[in-house]
Amino acid sequence: MKNLIIGLIFLLGTQIIFSQNFKGRVVNSLNKPIAYSNVTAQYVDNNALIKGTITDDEGRFSLLINAEKPFYITISFIGYKAWVSPNFYTTGQNLGVIILKEDKTELEEVLVTANKELIIRKGDKILMNLGSNILTKGKNLTEILKYAPNVWVDQSSNEINLKGVSAIILINGKKTNMSRESLMNYLNTLSEKQLKSIEIISNPSARYDAEGQGGIINIITKTSNTKGVSGSVNSMLNFSKLLSYGTSLQLNSKITKKLSLNSYLYYQQNEYRTDENRVETISLPKTIYEYEKIDSTKSIDRLANFDLQYDFSDNDQVILQYRIFDKDFNRSQNNDLIITDDQAIQSNGLYSNLGKNNSSAFGINYNKTIDSLGQNLKTIFDYYTSENSSDNDYLNLFFDSNTALINSNTRRSSALSSFNIISSQIDYQKPITNKQNLEIGAKYGYVKSQSNSIFENLINGIYIRDENFSNKFDYDEQIIALYSSFAAENIFDSKLNLQIGFRGEYTKGNGEILATEFTLNKNYFDVFPSLFISKPLKDKSSIGFSISRRINRPNYRLFNPTIFYLTDFTSQVGNPDLNPSYTNALELNYNSSNLNLQLYFNDIKGEPREILTQLSNTELQYQWRNIEKTSIYGISLSYNRKLTNWWTFFASSSWYGKKYISTFEDAVENIETSKGTIQTRIATAFKLPSQITTEISFQYNGPETYGQFESGENYAFYIDLSKKITNSLSFYLQIVDPFDRLRYQFTNTQQRIQTIQNRNNFSRALNFSIRYDFSKGNKTKNVKYNRSSQNAKNRST
Repeated sequence: MKNLIIGLIFLLGTQIIFSQNFKGRVVNSLNKPIAYSNVTAQYVDNNALIKGTITDDEGRFSLLINAEKPFYITISFIGYKAWVSPNFYTTGQNLGVIILKEDKTELEEVLVTANKELIIRKGDKILMNLGSNILTKGKNLTEILKYAPNVWVDQSSNEINLKGVSAIILINGKKTNMSRESLMNYLNTLSEKQLKSIEIISNPSARYDAEGQGGIINIITKTSNTKGVSGSVNSMLNFSKLLSYGTSLQLNSKITKKLSLNSYLYYQQNEYRTDENRVETISLPKTIYEYEKIDSTKSIDRLANFDLQYDFSDNDQVILQYRIFDKDFNRSQNNDLIITDDQAIQSNGLYSNLGKNNSSAFGINYNKTIDSLGQNLKTIFDYYTSENSSDNDYLNLFFDSNTALINSNTRRSSALSSFNIISSQIDYQKPITNKQNLEIGAKYGYVKSQSNSIFENLINGIYIRDENFSNKFDYDEQIIALYSSFAAENIFDSKLNLQIGFRGEYTKGNGEILATEFTLNKNYFDVFPSLFISKPLKDKSSIGFSISRRINRPNYRLFNPTIFYLTDFTSQVGNPDLNPSYTNALELNYNSSNLNLQLYFNDIKGEPREILTQLSNTELQYQWRNIEKTSIYGISLSYNRKLTNWWTFFASSSWYGKKYISTFEDAVENIETSKGTIQTRIATAFKLPSQITTEISFQYNGPETYGQFESGENYAFYIDLSKKITNSLSFYLQIVDPFDRLRYQFTNTQQRIQTIQNRNNFSRALNFSIRYDFSKGNKTKNVKYNRSSQNAKNRST
């Protein structure tokens, strides 16, 4: 790969491109870009058309003209007066920023139908445009992601995957730092009316943090063009085994011509239950543990997010961001256990957990547009802080075969952890020509993690501290990154598009436990190259190839070498020797508005997996360890088609295989396992009279391997119904798993320890939501679009 990259750089460096063209940027009176404006060049003497184009999403255009006599340029867009240039006799001028004025004869709203596809390939990412597509109409973000190419959503396990592994979720380019459960709840509150587009970056380039295996999904939300106040209120109910409900408020305020405030608030209360039965069989000596567990949880999530934007001028913009998140939860477990060796012992365990998570984030973004051709400078500063607390009580009772009490114990624990994260970033973009672009940037991140755990046993009516399960662990880490990315279109006049990048990251980490004088040092530097080659085809389709290198750093808490109590027979211990894993990723893809095909191969060294070990005749222990070699390879296909004006069809299917190979020096069994799995989703949607939309879908997830463990198959049907009552009021109804077939099974592949676990999350549910949209004020432009065919934080949770 290194020779290929060097060769391409050499060839590009020897190519001199002489392009004489007209460039510019088209905006409205508020300096907002006007995308898809018509740009035409015509001869002065007979008005004959020489050449034409349209502006991009940022309002920019570039028009190469070879004219033999005088000509002029016209720029037009419906709802605005046409702009006509003076006569030109030569080519190669920068027209700068061109302001189109509103046409007073067209003040009423008009509907502009632009050829903007639902799915398009744009550089190193796939862009999913959320217009008036029937598949996304009325749905929340979690449901919409099920139609994104190469994305797999499993709400019962709170998983969002790309290429078989967890994806990093960004909201407007920022990490959320929520747990998987809280993130899924948050995504459920975002409706399609609040979303502009979704970026799927399955093989991220050098401009992104090198952290992660499964790629990036970036959610882009809408901003208001209304001078005044606009927004929406969305309320939700979930009926399953228990009742959950929530409400959210989105409020956009255009205070002055230069000042705007976007706010988002939500409150959600969840109650859910999980029933689980598990059988663990230890071969030597022959002992069987049979668990029956009922797990009930109540949680309350509260979030407030504010973005304040001020435009100093047409080219200078600052955004202040503030977010506060608060979560309270109450969890209880009832465990019935039968232990069978030479005799049978019954046990009942009661466990309760009260927890709280408080976090806040503050950010400053400054954007400077240096010229109208795309040269710009961005600086970002973020500060994040969180505090997590947890209080636990344990009561275990043991009975003989005659149900007589023979033993008992009472324990309690408390844990307090905090994270403080500071990051700063600067990015510079410079178009070299209209077909070539250079990006450079730097980033600094600092993380300080502190955790304090206290475990106590009740002895003679007094709680006594157990030093085996108690400790205070501090860890801090710095990451310094530099990157450079170069992109070129139509290289060598072959219509090939190229993007090549390099990113270097230096990581320095230090941990300590003062009570035991334990210290930990992690220092390493890595280079992450990336290469993307794509070629446009007919009918707005494209084919592409990409290769990149990525890193996956372990969660900070996994370094802590202290033993954590789970039950009287199982525990978990941290691993200070845990190292980051590295992924070399290759992709070949084909993209069109209806069909998306992806072939991929990931070669992973040192992937961390949870390993189960037998410590004694009666004790098992979990620990995360690095796997020597992991291979993930597969093919993914998605297809959507509007069959008629009232009928739309969607299907996606993927097959991928996983292979794990690892040897261990201690008593843990070596791993050598492989398995392929199939994931399929089929949906068909119908437009009915009275503005009713309905959809029926089916989702299947095949068996899958995770190294030492394997999961079984599961599947479910979904029925959706949405109704637009008025222009402002609409409701959405969903029936999840009506036949109650969504179950989860896990097995252990070891010979000495065999585990079979069955879990019921009570996924069968009835979801109901109602949304009210409101607006008060004057629109800044009277056009709306109907485009029918147009890291650190994740490791702390």
